[in-house]
Formats: sequence, structure tokens, C-alpha cells
Amino acid sequence: MGDNTTFDAAFLDGIDPRIVERICATLQCDRRDIVDVAPVSAGLTNKSFRFSCAGEAYIYRHPGVGSDALINRTSEAYALGIARKLGLDSTFVHEDPIEGWKISRFIPGCVEFDYGDEAQVDAAMELIRRLHRSGETSPWSLDFHEEALRILGMLEQASYPIPDGFSELRATIDEAAAFLARERGEKVFCHNDFYGPNILVKDGRLQLIDWEYAAMGDYGCDLGNFIAQTPEYSLDDCTRLFDSYFQRPATPAEARHCLACAAVVGFYWYVWSMFQEMQGNPMGEWQDIWRRAAQRFGAHVLPSYRCDPALRARRMSRKEFDRLVARAEAGKASEDELQALEPYRAKRAVLLAAGFGSRLLPVTATTPKPLVRVHGVRIIDRLIDALRAVGIEEIYVVRGYLKDEFDRLLPTYPMLRFIDNPLYDSTNNISSAAAAAGCFENAYVFESDLLLANPGLVTKYQFESNYLAIPVPATEDWCFDADEKGSITRIAKGSDKPCWQMVGLSFWTKEDGARLAADIPAVFAQSGDCAQIFWDDVALVHRADAYDVHVRECSFDDVVEIDTFAELQAIDPAYAVEGD
Repeated sequence: MGDNTTFDAAFLDGIDPRIVERICATLQCDRRDIVDVAPVSAGLTNKSFRFSCAGEAYIYRHPGVGSDALINRTSEAYALGIARKLGLDSTFVHEDPIEGWKISRFIPGCVEFDYGDEAQVDAAMELIRRLHRSGETSPWSLDFHEEALRILGMLEQASYPIPDGFSELRATIDEAAAFLARERGEKVFCHNDFYGPNILVKDGRLQLIDWEYAAMGDYGCDLGNFIAQTPEYSLDDCTRLFDSYFQRPATPAEARHCLACAAVVGFYWYVWSMFQEMQGNPMGEWQDIWRRAAQRFGAHVLPSYRCDPALRARRMSRKEFDRLVARAEAGKASEDELQALEPYRAKRAVLLAAGFGSRLLPVTATTPKPLVRVHGVRIIDRLIDALRAVGIEEIYVVRGYLKDEFDRLLPTYPMLRFIDNPLYDSTNNISSAAAAAGCFENAYVFESDLLLANPGLVTKYQFESNYLAIPVPATEDWCFDADEKGSITRIAKGSDKPCWQMVGLSFWTKEDGARLAADIPAVFAQSGDCAQIFWDDVALVHRADAYDVHVRECSFDDVVEIDTFAELQAIDPAYAVEGD
């Protein structure tokens, strides 16, 4: 570090006087005690200078332009305290967690970290292993892929000229990140900028400095940083590095995981460098180093990931699911990506259509409610059309009241399969669900009297079991309470507090559908009043511990529930009675 400084006697007079005040307050010194001031050119973004006070040398770090958009200084200050406690960084003196300025001890006589020195590399692995195995945690976390996309959003908003070939690289990294998310690498306290320039070497002892990005994260991202931020590391070098970290030969899966982390981390720093360039702080050759790391390691790991059947069968993250669905909807998904989405594909639907619909008299005297026409179209037709639009042809209609009337659907929809419910007039709709209980895997379940105004609510893929619901400040209708993750915690009739008004359109995953195949008949067969409950109570009340069902938001404009003849008249003037 000393080699990167140049003495400037007038430097102190030219800086912000508040900086001098901070130094004096922190070190309990007088301005005249601050001597030997010299700017430091080391570091990629922050502005720093060296000084001495009371015979000891220090570094003052002032945050660089735009760093507040990327760095959480409160998180950094927290991490520095942990690093000092673990003996990983003895240089830390003080940081202001709001403004981000920092004072550290200057360690003279340090030499550059040598990636080619196996002893130094082993010592560096011991440092990071000590951090990872410390058991320390942080309230903050860092996902390099998500953060790269956040920065990319800022670049696009500012109309930054994205380089040619970037979209292809992003597609590679998006896919690698999706596989990483599915692997669920161990989350530990990470440094997140672990590479040579941040490792101080003196007399064979190593210290780890610059904790700006430290937070909880995938352990592999620290190894990925170490690899991605040097142009010299070969795959053989990486293998030796992993063996040193694990203190045993790394498994092929571990090595692949860490190399994928190197690709994602390299991509992050590449995007980060564009942001710095936009701020007037170009990164020079570093930008190419990071880009090449993303390209090289991304291309290396994807073939192995794509042919790993165990990994492809593992449940993906919500972020990965949303990304793949977006690619599928845009017609850009590969065969492997479509295969990964297959467990989430809606494959069938159950339309509960057995009830009488007495409140819709006189129309329902001769016509089952789902067959009532609104603006010339049968209510149930809109549901069936929405299902077929996303490729669902396995459609079950549970019928009861005037069941033969549903045969009129067959000329238009010959694929329909009817399930008769002879108990419809003596039980609640749980009897209809029990009649179709074996059809709930990867299935939409509809109350068939819903007027579907937005067919886009019926999608080809669904991530989890869910009910459509409308956020409301209060309601007299059936509603849900849900936690911060959207999981339904209660179903009730009416609420005077903010809640989710229930819509009778749900989706059930393969796993939950298989459970329902057993649970619905079992609950229905119980003594007491279980024959008179709504079928929804099975998963949400009687067997709630076995299910994690979420709300899926919609609006009153998306779905209309026509409960009465007056409501039907209001929607379709064709039903107006003369003289009304």
C-alpha cells in the first residue's frame, strides 16, 4: 500500500474540514497531531488518504460517488465488528454507519498477495473457512444475481449503452443462477469481495480487509470472488483451491457449484463496472477480467447442470420459476428449461357445477347456474375456453342439478368428462370435491358460476398451491388472513380488518393434490357436520398443518361472482324485467 502513495504537504488543507473533525473526534487528537498526510491511489472506487497520529499510521476512507446506491454502510460496520472479533481484520478502528466514512490502521511493509504462492493461497482459504465456520450471522444478505439485475435495471433506466453480446451472456448467467438456487448452497456469513487486493500479507500473516459487501450468502460466492477476480486461474488451479478450502478433495458437485458461483460473481462485477463507468469511474482492464470470468465459467458449468437428472428433479426457487416462465411465454425457453417447468404445468381442471343456484331463480328453474348465459355466452364456457387456451384438455365437470343439461356442452367441448354427484342436494360442495378427489393433482379447481373477465388468470404454470383473492380493507364475504409470505393462515366469513376476499378459483400442486385425494374423502366421511362444510375447509381448517396454500392476488375487475338474479340483471340488461 505504501508504494501507492504520494506525499502532498498541502493535502490536508484542501480537504473538507469535517473530515479533520471526524478524525480528531475518533482518535481524541488535535488537528496539529495529524501529520504525514498522503493520498492513496489503491482501491477501485473509494477516495482514501493515509495519515499519522501519535506515532501510528492510519487510513481514512471516504465513500466514492454513487457507492450509496450499491453499499449498505450499516451492514459494513456490523461486518467489520465481526471481522475484528474473529481476528480476521485488526485494522478496523471506526466507521460511521450512516455516512460511510471509515478509519483503519495502516499496516506498513505489506506485500501483494500472490495467487501463485500455494502457501499464501492455503492461508487465504484458512481465513475464509474460519469466517464461514464461525457461526456468525448477519441481518443482511447478498444474492449476487439479484443484485446484478437490480443494477442492470438502473443502467437501463438511465439508457446506458449495454454492450453487444450482453443478452447472450445474461441468458447463460440466468440459467447458471437458476441451477445454483436449486442446489441451495449453504448460507454463511460471507466477505463477498474476497480476492487478492483485499488480502494483506505481512511476514507470512494474512488479514482480510474491505468488508463493504459482507453479508449472508452462498459460501461458494467467496470462492467465486477469489477465482473470478484474477485472469490467471485455470481449472486445475480452481480444483486445487477447492481442495484446500474443503481440506479434502472437492466432490464434482462442489467444484461445479463453486465454478457456477464464479460465473455469477464475475457477471455481477461486470455489471457493477458498467455502473461505475456511468458514474465517471471506468474500471479499465478489470471490466474485461470480470466479463471473461462470467463467460468462461458459465459456459463450463451449464452442460453438466443440464444433464444432471437429480438436480433437474429438485424443486426450483420462485425466482427461477418466474424467470423460466417468462422465457417460455416469450418462446425463448430451451427444451431443458421447458422440461424443468414440467412439474409446475397445470394438467387438468375440476369444475364444481352440481349446485342448484336458488338465489338466481327464476333463471335456474330450468338451467343450471354454470350454463346461464351472460351477454350471450354461458358462464362455464369462459372457464373452459381459458383452460384450453393454456393447453388444458383434461377437464372434469362435477354435475348434479339438472345434470343432463350439461350434455349440451359436448358438441363444442367433446373432451369434457362428467362426474355425477347424487348427493348434491343433501350436502355441501365437499361431496362434489369427494366425487372428484382423485383429479386434483396439478389441477385448477373452479366454482363454475364464476364470471371470468380476465382469462389471463388461468396460466400454464403455477408455482404453488393457491387461491385467487382480492386485497380488501374489510368484507362481509368469505376471506383469508395471510402471513408476510402470502401463506393462508385463516379462512372466515367476514372481517372488519384488512384481509383477502376469497375467489373460488384455486390451484393444487401434484403433492397437495395427492394429499387431497385422501383427505377430502376422509374428512367427508367423518361424523358430525362434515358433510355440510365447504370443501375448502379440508386443506385450510381440518388438515391445515399438512398444506401451505398461498393467496394469488387479483381484482374485482378480473372475476365477478353473480350470486343473485338482481346482480345478473345489473350485469346483463337482457335479463331486465319490463316494468322494473
